[in-house]
Amino acid sequence: MTIAAGTSFAAWTIVSTDPTGKRAACRCVCGRVQVIAIEALRSGASSSCGCQPLALDQLRERRAEAMQRQRRRDRDWRPGERS
Repeated sequence: MTIAAGTSFAAWTIVSTDPTGKRAACRCVCGRVQVIAIEALRSGASSSCGCQPLALDQLRERRAEAMQRQRRRDRDWRPGERS
């Protein structure tokens, strides 16, 4: 499914897409233009260039994910191994 120029995802607006349809040049509400993977736009993984503050639920989700990664590292660590 091709996404047309002018389509918006959160703070991004698509300017153009590459021929493969996997990446798009997007303009943020602040004016910055970046190339973003279409899947990141659809999934919500990319919602702005960083100029927009994260919503409280997004902050909580990222902190929870970071804690899970740390728990896995702690669980998998073996004495005598370097981290």
